[in-house]
Amino acid sequence: MIDHPPKTKPDLVLCCRWGQVFILDSVSTYDPVDEREAQSIIERVTPRLAHANASVVLSAVKVRSLALKL
Repeated sequence: MIDHPPKTKPDLVLCCRWGQVFILDSVSTYDPVDEREAQSIIERVTPRLAHANASVVLSAVKVRSLALKL
């Protein structure tokens, strides 16, 4: 589990689709400390829901669902 939320927005935009999947899967292991942080993570990954690659979309769904558990 990681201790701090990674800065995902610039990384996701610059990465290939498999890089995005790797980053999103890494972010999914992070447990937000409060609602504000969870909302920030959700806002950063939401654009990935419209990606052409199904793996990216499913990874984004995973991050959103885990962040919403807070």
